Amino acid sequence: MHSRCLLALTLSTAFLTACATGEYDPEQDPYKDPQLAYASGASETDMSNRASILDGVFERMRAGERSEDSERMAELEAAVRQLEQERDQQQTFEGLRFSVGLLVEADVPNQADAAFHRAADNQPALISGNSRTRQMLTDADCDTQDLTTCAGALAVYPGLRLIIQLSVNEEGMARWRTTDTVLGWQSREQELQLPLSSDGTIPDIALESLAHRALRNALERTRAAPWQTRVFNEADLAINAGRAHGLNAGDTLMVTTPGRVLRGPAGQPAGWLAGETVGRVEVDSLAGERIATVRVLEGERPGPEHILIKE
Repeated sequence: MHSRCLLALTLSTAFLTACATGEYDPEQDPYKDPQLAYASGASETDMSNRASILDGVFERMRAGERSEDSERMAELEAAVRQLEQERDQQQTFEGLRFSVGLLVEADVPNQADAAFHRAADNQPALISGNSRTRQMLTDADCDTQDLTTCAGALAVYPGLRLIIQLSVNEEGMARWRTTDTVLGWQSREQELQLPLSSDGTIPDIALESLAHRALRNALERTRAAPWQTRVFNEADLAINAGRAHGLNAGDTLMVTTPGRVLRGPAGQPAGWLAGETVGRVEVDSLAGERIATVRVLEGERPGPEHILIKE
């Protein structure tokens, strides 16, 4: 028990130290107040390789460094209290959120779900946990081994923009890849060696660091195309986003024809050309946390083939 507490305290201190030394400055983080860089005009800086809050800790653990003297413990306890105070002072994110599905191939699905939900706080992400995402993919008759084949259908319903597939083996090696349904793109597999506690389990804070890294990288890629929603029920003009995504009754959306993905030399998405604007709709009612209905203000009545972008 003592060693697990020490590990959590050490990891928390590393986070604070990183903030103090310039590896991570929350005031410079475009996701701190994130309508995402696409909408906020932030620079196109690639944050995918920004230092994880645990990178230095993992290196020290592999090097076998340990400190358990009472003075150090007192310092660590003070750092944890400071970290908790800083978290309590964070403001609630109020922008538009992307739907993010999580698929976990490991013995820690509930632990991973909790870590990703914590990582999504104050981020433009609405997490669907492992069980919910699997049910969504089953209902859509989607093969989890090749999500790109059903990306278009998933973008319409249930409206998942991102799907993060994560596996963690017994040695703590985590591997993950991300699929963006709007861009029809899947990332290369990434990996990170997680530390293990003395009883062989993965500490919660280690999974939370992994979740921050995976989610940050996934959201970075959404900058190639704006937040968007689709009509999945033409009769009722029901769309695949609602209150939980940040929509409110009375919000107006542009109705456009399908856009076009611009790709780099290696086939990676580099940008997105919006289609022609053919109408405007207004959010009429919030039919659920993740569903709403719209009414036509002008132009064409939207169908599943149209893209709806908030004005």
